[in-house]
Amino acid sequence: MIRRSVLKNGIRILTEELPHTESLSMGLLIGRGSRHEHAQELGITHFIEHMLLKSGDAESALGLAKKIDTIGGPLNAFTGREYSFIHLHTIADKFPIAASLLGRLLHDVNFSNTAVEHERQIILHEINHLYEDGSEYIHDLFSRTFWDTSSLGNPVTGSLDSVARLDALRLEQFYRHEYLNSCLTVAVAGNVSHAAVVAAFEPIMEHMKPCALVQESSAIVTHKTVALHPRTDSRAQICFGFPALNQKDPRRFAAILLDAIWGGGMSSRIFQRIREKHGWAYNLYSYLNTYSDSGAMVTAVETDKSHALQVLEALCDEADTFVAHGVTQDDLEASRQLLQVRFKMGLDSTHVRMERLAMNDFYRNEYTEANELLHALEHVSVQDVQSLGADLMQDKYLVACVLGDVDTADGALHNVRLKH
Repeated sequence: MIRRSVLKNGIRILTEELPHTESLSMGLLIGRGSRHEHAQELGITHFIEHMLLKSGDAESALGLAKKIDTIGGPLNAFTGREYSFIHLHTIADKFPIAASLLGRLLHDVNFSNTAVEHERQIILHEINHLYEDGSEYIHDLFSRTFWDTSSLGNPVTGSLDSVARLDALRLEQFYRHEYLNSCLTVAVAGNVSHAAVVAAFEPIMEHMKPCALVQESSAIVTHKTVALHPRTDSRAQICFGFPALNQKDPRRFAAILLDAIWGGGMSSRIFQRIREKHGWAYNLYSYLNTYSDSGAMVTAVETDKSHALQVLEALCDEADTFVAHGVTQDDLEASRQLLQVRFKMGLDSTHVRMERLAMNDFYRNEYTEANELLHALEHVSVQDVQSLGADLMQDKYLVACVLGDVDTADGALHNVRLKH
């Protein structure tokens, strides 16, 4: 059963009680992400995430680690473009300890110069690692290109320069006046009652200021861009994408199926063309990035640098074929089965259920029951997917980024295009 309570300051507490499970997952959603940052302090939200989880003092950090180990864990967090999330996995009889631990993490943050400098070095190492790992860095490059002047293109980690400039005073100001004021949702799924969750978290949350949700609404329109980022490497990393729908669009279920048909599994269009037919790539996939006001459908391919142009041309050709010849009923049914099976398997995870509680509440202020989601997928037609593909997969919207040592002397790479 899904239950929801709202505290006087607007913080929502959402639970799904699952008496048959031994474990439970809990999370805190904070409505601040990289798109809410000013240009001079990129990475500050991600920096705060690090400060919450690690004190910077070796002795107290060890004490925290031991406490987490005694309740199962792991304790983790991530920063996104529109929100941040702190989450913890434990068992039912450890719930009071776990809730208290999350509360202390949220309120007792060490912003001493020593703690900040300690965590700064870790973040700088993280950014350097991101730059060095082309298969990760290409997504950062793509986001900056795709979202162009929108703050959605801000790098979540910030840059080496921006992180180096952030001082302890500004971090604490941001934490106290912006980060804490954006704590929107407590979500818990597992073997614990709603009453117990409210009783545990209300004292932790009730004295916080009313939530100050940042509403973003941008008329984001992509423009045809093919960007090459030279780098000495035998591999080429490619991200290739089109606009997608926002989180509230009623056609979002058709978009999920469109992405699955295009690149969601071994039978998908791009997997069969690029890997199975030509053998140009071992690792390739597509995914949807969807936000409150816009989205992107992204294809990622790692290939030998000698095949980069061929891969881009093949992706354009497949998009042309998709729009011109459409989707068969067999295509649709195969992808529908894939999504339904994956979704049902995910229901075995208390973490997946907990995160769904938080995401549905954050983006749509509602909860979509499992059977409602499956029902919505069942009612997407071939025409729904076909029409959406034709709307989105157009050359004027195409954005592609290539990272690698790719020869463009003849300009062919910059001239790839859809023909329909």
